[in-house]
Amino acid sequence: MRREGVAAQVADGEAVLLDIESGGYFALNQVGSRIWELCDGTRSTAEIVSVICDEFDVAEDVAAADAHELLSELEREKLVVEA
Repeated sequence: MRREGVAAQVADGEAVLLDIESGGYFALNQVGSRIWELCDGTRSTAEIVSVICDEFDVAEDVAAADAHELLSELEREKLVVEA
């Protein structure tokens, strides 16, 4: 789930996340931006992977690996929290 206090600006499918508290920022490509949008606290990681597979026509194992890597990085940066 996205953490409160993180502002996101999306342009041309890509996003820049700004941690208002720390001032740090994080850039996301189109797939990363979509994963960010899907991190609304109502979907599991498996559901996010399923959406990514459907929308970007990518194999499930590739989407799962990429999603887990991004979500881990976002968690390390304290931009997402467990729901």
